[in-house]
Amino acid sequence: MHCVYDRTTGAAHKPKDFVFCSGLREGKVAVERRIVGVAGHNGYLPMEPLSAKNMSHDVVLLQLSSPIPFSEMDPFTLHTDVVKNGPVSVVPYGRWRTDAQSRQRECQMMDRQENVMIFDCDVTYGSSGAIIFSHLNERGCVILGMTQINGKKSALGMYLPPLIADHKS
Repeated sequence: MHCVYDRTTGAAHKPKDFVFCSGLREGKVAVERRIVGVAGHNGYLPMEPLSAKNMSHDVVLLQLSSPIPFSEMDPFTLHTDVVKNGPVSVVPYGRWRTDAQSRQRECQMMDRQENVMIFDCDVTYGSSGAIIFSHLNERGCVILGMTQINGKKSALGMYLPPLIADHKS
Protein backbone atom coordinates (compact mmCIF):
# COMPACT_ATOMS: atom_id res chain seq x y z
CA MET A 1 0.00 0.00 0.00
CA HIS A 2 1.22 3.50 -0.76
CA CYS A 3 1.87 4.12 2.96
CA VAL A 4 5.00 1.93 2.96
CA TYR A 5 6.79 3.99 0.29
CA ASP A 6 8.82 7.15 0.75
CA ARG A 7 6.89 9.88 -1.08
CA THR A 8 10.01 11.64 -2.33
CA THR A 9 12.11 8.67 -3.51
CA GLY A 10 9.55 5.92 -4.11
CA ALA A 11 11.70 3.47 -2.13
CA ALA A 12 9.99 1.12 0.29
CA HIS A 13 10.61 1.81 3.96
CA LYS A 14 12.45 -0.91 5.87
CA PRO A 15 10.36 -3.54 7.70
CA LYS A 16 11.89 -2.40 10.99
CA ASP A 17 10.05 0.91 10.49
CA PHE A 18 6.68 -0.83 11.01
CA VAL A 19 4.79 -2.46 13.84
CA PHE A 20 1.45 -4.20 13.37
CA CYS A 21 -0.99 -3.23 16.13
CA SER A 22 -4.32 -5.01 16.23
CA GLY A 23 -7.12 -3.62 18.35
CA LEU A 24 -5.41 -0.26 18.87
CA ARG A 25 -7.61 1.93 21.03
CA GLU A 26 -6.58 4.92 23.14
CA GLY A 27 -2.92 3.96 23.09
CA LYS A 28 -3.47 0.31 24.03
CA VAL A 29 -3.23 -2.64 21.67
CA ALA A 30 -4.70 -6.11 21.91
CA VAL A 31 -1.87 -7.69 19.91
CA GLU A 32 1.40 -6.26 18.59
CA ARG A 33 3.92 -7.78 16.22
CA ARG A 34 7.07 -6.50 14.57
CA ILE A 35 7.09 -6.50 10.79
CA VAL A 36 9.94 -8.54 9.30
CA GLY A 37 8.99 -8.38 5.63
CA VAL A 38 7.28 -5.88 3.31
CA ALA A 39 6.27 -7.01 -0.19
CA GLY A 40 4.63 -4.50 -2.49
CA HIS A 41 2.72 -5.59 -5.58
CA ASN A 42 4.96 -5.29 -8.64
CA GLY A 43 2.16 -3.56 -10.58
CA TYR A 44 2.13 -0.59 -8.19
CA LEU A 45 4.38 2.32 -9.14
CA PRO A 46 4.83 4.57 -6.08
CA MET A 47 6.09 7.59 -8.02
CA GLU A 48 3.25 7.51 -10.57
CA PRO A 49 0.21 9.76 -10.19
CA LEU A 50 -3.10 8.51 -8.83
CA SER A 51 -4.94 6.53 -11.49
CA ALA A 52 -7.37 3.61 -11.48
CA LYS A 53 -4.69 1.33 -12.97
CA ASN A 54 -2.06 2.22 -10.37
CA MET A 55 -4.55 2.11 -7.52
CA SER A 56 -5.69 -1.34 -8.55
CA HIS A 57 -2.22 -2.63 -7.55
CA ASP A 58 -1.80 -0.58 -4.36
CA VAL A 59 -1.50 -3.56 -2.03
CA VAL A 60 1.28 -4.73 0.27
CA LEU A 61 1.69 -7.94 2.23
CA LEU A 62 3.34 -7.57 5.62
CA GLN A 63 5.13 -10.51 7.21
CA LEU A 64 4.70 -10.58 10.97
CA SER A 65 7.52 -11.62 13.31
CA SER A 66 5.29 -14.44 14.58
CA PRO A 67 1.74 -15.64 13.93
CA ILE A 68 -1.15 -14.30 15.97
CA PRO A 69 -3.01 -17.24 17.50
CA PHE A 70 -6.80 -17.30 17.65
CA SER A 71 -6.53 -17.22 21.44
CA GLU A 72 -5.06 -13.69 21.21
CA MET A 73 -7.24 -12.17 18.46
CA ASP A 74 -10.06 -13.39 16.24
CA PRO A 75 -9.18 -12.85 12.59
CA PHE A 76 -11.53 -11.41 9.99
CA THR A 77 -12.23 -13.46 6.92
CA LEU A 78 -11.57 -12.05 3.50
CA HIS A 79 -14.83 -11.45 1.65
CA THR A 80 -14.54 -13.48 -1.54
CA ASP A 81 -17.97 -12.93 -3.09
CA VAL A 82 -18.54 -10.09 -5.51
CA VAL A 83 -19.11 -6.89 -3.55
CA LYS A 84 -22.39 -5.49 -4.84
CA ASN A 85 -23.64 -1.93 -4.81
CA GLY A 86 -25.31 -1.33 -1.48
CA PRO A 87 -24.62 -0.98 2.23
CA VAL A 88 -21.21 -1.52 3.83
CA SER A 89 -19.57 -0.15 6.97
CA VAL A 90 -16.08 1.27 7.44
CA VAL A 91 -13.72 1.43 10.43
CA PRO A 92 -10.93 3.97 9.81
CA TYR A 93 -8.24 5.63 11.87
CA GLY A 94 -8.20 9.09 10.35
CA ARG A 95 -6.02 12.13 10.70
CA TRP A 96 -5.83 13.24 14.34
CA ARG A 97 -7.30 9.90 15.47
CA THR A 98 -4.30 7.64 15.05
CA ASP A 99 -5.11 5.58 18.14
CA ALA A 100 -8.90 5.73 18.11
CA GLN A 101 -10.84 4.22 15.26
CA SER A 102 -14.22 5.51 14.29
CA ARG A 103 -17.00 3.57 12.66
CA GLN A 104 -19.48 4.57 10.05
CA ARG A 105 -22.14 1.91 10.44
CA GLU A 106 -23.57 2.34 6.99
CA CYS A 107 -22.40 3.87 3.78
CA GLN A 108 -22.88 2.72 0.22
CA MET A 109 -20.80 1.14 -2.48
CA MET A 110 -21.77 3.20 -5.49
CA ASP A 111 -19.81 1.76 -8.40
CA ARG A 112 -16.94 -0.51 -9.37
CA GLN A 113 -14.35 -0.35 -12.12
CA GLU A 114 -12.42 -3.62 -12.16
CA ASN A 115 -10.85 -3.97 -8.68
CA VAL A 116 -11.40 -0.33 -7.66
CA MET A 117 -14.69 0.44 -5.90
CA ILE A 118 -16.30 3.81 -5.17
CA PHE A 119 -18.04 4.45 -1.83
CA ASP A 120 -19.86 7.39 -0.31
CA CYS A 121 -18.22 6.64 3.08
CA ASP A 122 -17.17 9.70 5.08
CA VAL A 123 -13.40 9.24 5.36
CA THR A 124 -10.55 11.68 5.86
CA TYR A 125 -6.79 11.78 5.31
CA GLY A 126 -5.08 8.95 7.15
CA SER A 127 -7.93 6.51 6.48
CA SER A 128 -5.88 4.49 4.00
CA GLY A 129 -5.91 0.86 4.97
CA ALA A 130 -9.27 1.11 6.72
CA ILE A 131 -11.35 -2.03 6.67
CA ILE A 132 -14.65 -2.03 4.85
CA PHE A 133 -17.08 -4.65 6.07
CA SER A 134 -19.84 -6.17 4.03
CA HIS A 135 -23.04 -6.49 5.99
CA LEU A 136 -22.27 -10.20 6.11
CA ASN A 137 -19.58 -9.33 8.71
CA GLU A 138 -16.75 -10.19 6.37
CA ARG A 139 -13.89 -7.96 5.34
CA GLY A 140 -14.38 -6.98 1.72
CA CYS A 141 -11.77 -4.43 0.82
CA VAL A 142 -9.66 -1.57 2.11
CA ILE A 143 -9.97 2.19 1.66
CA LEU A 144 -7.23 3.56 -0.58
CA GLY A 145 -8.03 7.20 -0.79
CA MET A 146 -10.45 10.02 -1.31
CA THR A 147 -11.52 11.79 -4.44
CA GLN A 148 -14.22 14.09 -5.78
CA ILE A 149 -16.79 12.55 -8.10
CA ASN A 150 -19.51 14.81 -9.47
CA GLY A 151 -18.65 17.36 -6.77
CA LYS A 152 -19.06 14.88 -3.88
CA LYS A 153 -16.31 13.49 -1.68
CA SER A 154 -15.98 9.76 -2.31
CA ALA A 155 -13.84 6.99 -0.88
CA LEU A 156 -11.98 4.57 -3.11
CA GLY A 157 -11.44 0.96 -2.14
CA MET A 158 -9.97 -2.17 -3.60
CA TYR A 159 -11.37 -5.68 -4.06
CA LEU A 160 -8.60 -7.81 -2.55
CA PRO A 161 -8.99 -11.53 -3.42
CA PRO A 162 -7.52 -11.50 -6.95
CA LEU A 163 -4.73 -9.12 -5.92
CA ILE A 164 -3.72 -11.20 -2.93
CA ALA A 165 -3.74 -14.38 -5.01
CA ASP A 166 -1.66 -12.66 -7.70
CA HIS A 167 0.68 -11.19 -5.09
CA LYS A 168 1.32 -14.52 -3.36
CA SER A 169 2.21 -16.31 -6.62
